[in-house]
Amino acid sequence: PLAALAGGRWVAQYDVVDLPPDEVAARLIELQAQALAQVDADTDGIYAAVIGNKQSEYEAAERQANEFAAAGFVGMAGELVRCWAEIKGWTDQAAAEDIISESTAWRAAQAGIRTARLTAKEQIRTAASAQAVQAALGEWAAFRAAVIAQLTEEA
Repeated sequence: PLAALAGGRWVAQYDVVDLPPDEVAARLIELQAQALAQVDADTDGIYAAVIGNKQSEYEAAERQANEFAAAGFVGMAGELVRCWAEIKGWTDQAAAEDIISESTAWRAAQAGIRTARLTAKEQIRTAASAQAVQAALGEWAAFRAAVIAQLTEEA
């Protein structure tokens, strides 16, 4: 029974049963697979929260800004740089510099996200217990929340 009546009160009772080692190992492998998938899904969620489906647009603007900078800001900037300059009321150079600055910050954030993702996944893969998997997921969840708060605040 899950509970027994003792002194007029229901008291929960538990039977603790040791699982066979092969079942413990199988459950750990399953938990690790779920945790690894969660970390990857969370990473996709971070990127979606920050850039959505605009990655190719941002990369094209970054490329045009870098090309314009490499040309010494001489000549005509690419269309994506020019439209940013027009919208902001800036020169093409100022728009290119802004795009480069933002993309540099984003590349640094991506490197941090990648490092944290790969670290979490390795901790999960090498975890010797369910508690170790849960600890790695807890650290990952704290990182994820902090990075989303920081990046969406800046966006």
